[in-house]
Amino acid sequence: NYQVIGVDTGDLQEIAVTRLARSLTSKEIEKQVGRALERRNGLGNAADLTITFDRDLRTLQLDPANTGEMQPIATRYDARNGRFDVLFEIANGNPSSPTRLRFTGTAVETADAVVVTRSIDRGETVRAADVIIERRAKAEAGKDTVRRDQVVGMQARRPLHNGQVVRMADLAKPDLVQRDQPVTLIYQTDSLYLTMRAKAVDSGSEGDSVSVMNPQSKRIVQGVVTGPGQVTIDVPTPRPITTAAAAAKTE
Repeated sequence: NYQVIGVDTGDLQEIAVTRLARSLTSKEIEKQVGRALERRNGLGNAADLTITFDRDLRTLQLDPANTGEMQPIATRYDARNGRFDVLFEIANGNPSSPTRLRFTGTAVETADAVVVTRSIDRGETVRAADVIIERRAKAEAGKDTVRRDQVVGMQARRPLHNGQVVRMADLAKPDLVQRDQPVTLIYQTDSLYLTMRAKAVDSGSEGDSVSVMNPQSKRIVQGVVTGPGQVTIDVPTPRPITTAAAAAKTE
């Protein structure tokens, strides 16, 4: 506090003194730390790093003489625990005594991950409302990542819990044919197309080979699942025997 003597201040109760300064915002500091850590000891791009500082990061007010860029002169990162320690220098017009700023904390590489928003039972079909995209630690997301469009409509191979990251190994194509379900059996050749009712012996998704039974003859045949409740037996038409082939056969 300062006392002004011999000056009539009237009703003035407070005086604020301001001076020029260079401001370093918390966003700029975080950006520079990310650049210093980029691709260090297994880390990826700076844009994919989630950085947490040991102390609350606030805007720093520096003397306006500090006109230089933030230059990292010492950078340490421990991939085992994610700890970093970065020391910056800023030129301030005094080559022998530049301004130094040190920041410590943790850095984690993140990636987009598909996360379920509710618990899903084994065999249940995943709906669009069941999944969202979240940034998760890359170690948690794993290499077996999937896109959202690859998840919707698939079947859960195992129970999925609310908030769990979904991987390709957790999913299976939905069963279009269920065991003991009545199905349409299609018998198809190049010149013939027949349909009849049958019963599925196996469950299967599109493209799977399943057994179906004729309920009248009890005969079991193999077919391929080609749609919901639909199994097709595709029989290729025999090639006609050419004259040369017939002659060779009689020799």
